[in-house]
Amino acid sequence: MVDLTGQLSNLSALLEKLLSTPLVRSSSRAHVAGGRRGPVFRQRRYELVRDALLAELAAEGGELRLKELRRRVESRLGEPVEYGRFRDFVNYQSKGAAPLLERLGYGTYRLRPE
Repeated sequence: MVDLTGQLSNLSALLEKLLSTPLVRSSSRAHVAGGRRGPVFRQRRYELVRDALLAELAAEGGELRLKELRRRVESRLGEPVEYGRFRDFVNYQSKGAAPLLERLGYGTYRLRPE
């Protein structure tokens, strides 16, 4: 059974004014060159690394050693990627119910065949 008592249906004048006030956009946001704003939804860091990782493995068409793979991902992203976190991320992508990568041996990975 639902109780419809009407609580909060009679808002105070101050609260009603606050709720009806339009939101003001902050001007402190960074703008992209040319005055255009970037995308509303930005990719998370791990998504950027994952996309670069998959692109490099697809471009190679075969297997890559972890060291070379990290070097190529850093080159594609234009910034360094911490070794330990990258190693753990790549290792994690080769496990689980739907792995993206296949581990061929110690430190050697390729895209999982579909």
